[in-house]
Amino acid sequence: MKKMKNRIRNLLSIFAFAVAIIVILHIYAKIDTFKPNNFNRLILNNAISEEKNWQLAGNTWQISGISGDDIYLGNRKYLNLLMKCNIPKSDTHFIQIKLDQADTMHFNNASLYINDTSFFLVDGNLRKIYKGDVGKWEAHLLQSDRSTFDLALPISNNTFTYRLLNRQDGFVLAKKSFDKDSFTQVNGLLQKQLDGVFCKDGQLLYDPYESKIIYTYLYRNEFIVADSNLNLLYRGHTLDTTTHAKLKLSNRRKNGVVTIEAPPLIVSRKSCVSHGLLFINSGLKADNENREDFSHSSVVDIYDIKNGKYLSSFYIPYENDVKFKDFKVNGDQVIALYDHALKIYQLHLPGINLKS
Repeated sequence: MKKMKNRIRNLLSIFAFAVAIIVILHIYAKIDTFKPNNFNRLILNNAISEEKNWQLAGNTWQISGISGDDIYLGNRKYLNLLMKCNIPKSDTHFIQIKLDQADTMHFNNASLYINDTSFFLVDGNLRKIYKGDVGKWEAHLLQSDRSTFDLALPISNNTFTYRLLNRQDGFVLAKKSFDKDSFTQVNGLLQKQLDGVFCKDGQLLYDPYESKIIYTYLYRNEFIVADSNLNLLYRGHTLDTTTHAKLKLSNRRKNGVVTIEAPPLIVSRKSCVSHGLLFINSGLKADNENREDFSHSSVVDIYDIKNGKYLSSFYIPYENDVKFKDFKVNGDQVIALYDHALKIYQLHLPGINLKS
């Protein structure tokens, strides 16, 4: 009996210690976020107003595409399940994508992309890309690629931009054209600061309005704008002064892979593009921002893709005290996806034509 009590006491002590460590790391991250960051924002008050609200069952949905008045949500757990949300009618419709079950059983890192005419199911670990027509919802293997990729973004019905892991350089970008069977890898576009992997981590975007590829870094104040052939046009910078990724990397490798030891300072949390504008959900508070506003809303900074110039910022409110998981801007509408809700906001930006 005494041994059992001691065992329970030890387990409780270990649990309390683990909770304390988590709390300390959380406080540390908050302090790093709220400290003076040496930049100011031009905040547009009342820039958005809520227009539509869907409550979602489950939290495994992701924004896969927008076509006209329809928003498509893919499901990370059930890859062949698709939800279509029509904005004017405020209704939802479930779609089942036809795909060989033998293939879906092996998917472990799949993403679904939808444009006006086509949809793509992509798994970089399996090196497979499936393509189908919107409306028919039957996917066929486009190609089994020779290269393993962790990000793949369609920039046309037959062309993709990849992010690959190169043993020497870390993450690199590449372009693949299936109709021409051409592959171009550009090693110098993403610049290494530490390990070449975590320090280069970011989000890959494409703006069809400007025909430009954009890459926003997670942990530094930089984004890259290139043409559709991955020729560098310029390196832009976000408002803050975090020029180098603040990462504490482990010297001990787990299965040959470097790991992060402490919570990293996230500069650009989520990004999207629309009509020549780059929208970045920043993780850092500006010196002229109210701490209460920053703590209960997600701030979005707007940049002109043509020249990288900062224009203004606005807030997207939390849902039940939780920030959005992902967001997209489509003309004058902001689509925000939360754990159990999808919200549409009307966006008002004085002096900016959002539908040109």
